[in-house]
Amino acid sequence: MLHAAENTLCPAGPAAKSPAAAPLLIPLRLVQFIYDLYHLLMRTILLLCLAAAAINLPFGYYRAGVPKLSLRWFLAVHLPVPLIIVMRISSGQGWSLVPLMFACDVLGQIMGGMLRTDSGKKQAEKITVEEDER
Repeated sequence: MLHAAENTLCPAGPAAKSPAAAPLLIPLRLVQFIYDLYHLLMRTILLLCLAAAAINLPFGYYRAGVPKLSLRWFLAVHLPVPLIIVMRISSGQGWSLVPLMFACDVLGQIMGGMLRTDSGKKQAEKITVEEDER
């Protein structure tokens, strides 16, 4: 039973304190451990993915302003990768997280590029409006 105040699994009622209920506590503690471990793992994965996307935002912003497939473009795409790898390894995550981290890297690059092109469009609109007013 999930105890709402503590957000933990616990046996209900005074019967849980009796010696007959002791064998039931072991599976409940195991279930509680698995439950806590799962939520800790999900938080870690979520934070790693958000960090990977956030790290790639400025690089994507920069990448959108340089010629495609140039040295600067190549560096903007690949420089954040070692940092993301160090984050993943230092958090204790294995190889199974690599595809998800790669997707978050790409997402951060795309979002950064979209920020660059959106601000460029706004700048162009301002120039056009100013010319029309003259």
